Amino acid sequence: MSNLMRVAVLTLAAMTLSACGGGGGGGGAGNSPQPPEPGMLGFDVAQSTADETAGTVSIVVNRASGSDGEVGATLALSGDARSGSDFTVPTTVTFGNGATTATVQVELVNDAIVEDEESIILELTAPTGGATLGSATTHTVTIRNDDAPAISYRLTDLGTLGGRSSSGTAINASGHVTGHSETTVPNNLHAFLWDGTTMVDLGTLGGRRSDGEFINASGQVTGASDTRFGDFSETRPHAFLWDGTTMVDLGTLGGTRSFSAGINDSGQVTGVSTLVGDEEAHAFLWDSTTMLDLGTLLGGRSSLGRAINDSGQVTGVAGNSDGFFHAFLWDGTTMVDLGTLGGSESQGVALNASGQVTGAAETAEGVEHAFLWDGTTMLDLNALIHPADPLQSFVTLREGVDFNDLGQILAQWYDSRTIEHHAYVVSPIVTVP
Repeated sequence: MSNLMRVAVLTLAAMTLSACGGGGGGGGAGNSPQPPEPGMLGFDVAQSTADETAGTVSIVVNRASGSDGEVGATLALSGDARSGSDFTVPTTVTFGNGATTATVQVELVNDAIVEDEESIILELTAPTGGATLGSATTHTVTIRNDDAPAISYRLTDLGTLGGRSSSGTAINASGHVTGHSETTVPNNLHAFLWDGTTMVDLGTLGGRRSDGEFINASGQVTGASDTRFGDFSETRPHAFLWDGTTMVDLGTLGGTRSFSAGINDSGQVTGVSTLVGDEEAHAFLWDSTTMLDLGTLLGGRSSLGRAINDSGQVTGVAGNSDGFFHAFLWDGTTMVDLGTLGGSESQGVALNASGQVTGAAETAEGVEHAFLWDGTTMLDLNALIHPADPLQSFVTLREGVDFNDLGQILAQWYDSRTIEHHAYVVSPIVTVP
């Protein structure tokens, strides 16, 4: 065989072996396994919007360029909505083998708090299982708050009596207001009644100044007014009742001065007046015709009526024979000493239709605490707060300042956590047997 023929045969044999896989040499490079493709993760859209009442917001995360194996990512949170109180959301998103989409469920909290729109920003971070992150790594959920305010308000300017300023001090159930206002005459300040449309000048008892302090359901006003005395260099105020047409001088208990402190819906008034000589002052009850001296506690020299209910019962503060001042209840015939919380002094501030009284009293440690007098006993209001109340361990009530016929007490003092002074409504808990 010629050399040329031998080369041709060998070449043909080599080509045949190559086409057949090289004989017993094993599999060639064309059959090697392909590397896994776990994919690239990203949000389907960049933002969404939902009402607070929507309940659930579903956010889609896509997996592109492969779906091999189980993969996932961490969801980092930001925005001004608060996790836990405004929404809840999982902290991770996961894909099973072969899965190309996953859904993140954001649960919205539908509360009754009126708020502005808030946002939740979710960010894909820390991919697992070999996955990578695409460009769409954040999604913003805007929460529209659809809680309308429980009530909105409009302003009404009551104006003045011709001067530059006025001040309101009390309002009744009909929206009628009393207070005092500057008039067109310099240095003159007059009590007024605003009847819903017009500020009515109640005048004075002859002096330059009067102050409306209280108003009852009938629109009767009580307060104090200067009387005419000499050249006005010395004022001698008297308690007054404006009965709808006239400012009535309630007089005094023999002294030169009196002041009102409360009026009930029957037009009865309480306050304080000096006695003859102006060296002592006593609480009074004016019953439409006569100013009645309520006296003092045994051995005391002074007293002050602060509040009156529709039965004509009065509470306030009165001196006793030891020189201390105690809260009292005048029950129609007798001034009852309400005592203290173990300390030296107390004062009655308000009472309800049942004759229960609230105010402030010293404890044995000399600290003032709000009290409730229940008809027989003075009780520390702080000790009556239910042990399960979340504020019970932190809030100390120093003074009860008002009392309604539902048994609720308006009180005040501070929270030990913040040392901030706040007002508190103390409401009875109704226990169902």
